[in-house]
Amino acid sequence: MLQPKILSVKPLPNHTLRLHYETGEIKLFDVSPYIRGAWYMELKNPEYFKSVRVIDNGGGIEWVSGQDIAPHELYDDGKPYNPIKVKSVKALDNHILWVRFNDDSEKTFDFKPLLSCVGFIPLRDEKLFKSVYIDFGIPMWKDGEIDIAPEAIYYS
Repeated sequence: MLQPKILSVKPLPNHTLRLHYETGEIKLFDVSPYIRGAWYMELKNPEYFKSVRVIDNGGGIEWVSGQDIAPHELYDDGKPYNPIKVKSVKALDNHILWVRFNDDSEKTFDFKPLLSCVGFIPLRDEKLFKSVYIDFGIPMWKDGEIDIAPEAIYYS
């Protein structure tokens, strides 16, 4: 079976690759099981690992010295990437956001340190801050003029 073409590859921490396919799918592939033996040992070096690139017009990937992984392994063994999205949000008093994410984790996020940033100054108005809503998994205000990346909250 032919795999869809790879549009891009991005090296991530912990010897993981994020692969974008022509089908719109995004998959994460753990390279660490391959880093055995002399041929793949260079991949232990984080800077070298970042040299991965798409080859053959999307037919595969390789690193500078020629190490590669079979396209069917990348596709079949890659795990679907589920970007972090906000599922529920509620503005609490004192510029605190309560957030539930698509992995069902919850967090309270203190927005006050961001209120001095130019893009967030309007949110100093408590009424506007409390008008937060979700659009495509992203907290927004003022008809989408103001937003915050879900990752900024999740990883804070």
